[in-house]
Amino acid sequence: MSALTIKPDFAYHLYCDESGNTGADYLNADQQVFVLAGLLAPKARRPDVCRWVAEVEKRYPQSREKKGSDLVKADKGRAALEGFLQSFLASDCTPVFAVVEKRFSVAGRMVECLFDARMNAAAGGLHPDDNINRKNLGTILAGLPDYYIELFVRAYRNPSTTAFRTSIQSLVRALKERHQHFLAKILKQALADLPRLVEEEMDDEAIWGARLIRDPSEGGEFA
Repeated sequence: MSALTIKPDFAYHLYCDESGNTGADYLNADQQVFVLAGLLAPKARRPDVCRWVAEVEKRYPQSREKKGSDLVKADKGRAALEGFLQSFLASDCTPVFAVVEKRFSVAGRMVECLFDARMNAAAGGLHPDDNINRKNLGTILAGLPDYYIELFVRAYRNPSTTAFRTSIQSLVRALKERHQHFLAKILKQALADLPRLVEEEMDDEAIWGARLIRDPSEGGEFA
């Protein structure tokens, strides 16, 4: 598929759905990948999209929700799906998709959170736009045993100084055991200002979802 070009002066509608959502179970062995796929259509094409969908409903009325896994089981379903896709692809609409390995996604969040120069002075050499080194670091973290990743997930979902301290100290040990002493040294510096790190995570609520808050054992501020 050719590179997607979106004209800034045009309004688009994205019709999408997901697959592989396991909620908080990011390391689910049966569904290791999250997929978001859909159809991107100029706003002016909305009547056409509605007509194409109505044609599928007309040709294959058996099920209330038209799932691809159901449509491909029968000849009529496959024909309806084929007609829809042919109409869509013959227009100026574009199929789009994103495939994310959940484990690596968590590792990427570990990089964003624990190797952020704003929170960790020792990480100043890792520039936000240095995608190559950030990817390499994420690959190292993703290769750690589940235990260490789950500790971070626990701290990330319910931020507290105690949870992040436990996660970071465990990660430091794991990196040292794998002779990643330089990374371990950088990561250890993240312990210097844990309250600020937790506060930063709490401020990201609008982006990353609501967190649990107000734990008296953590000074009555964060949980």
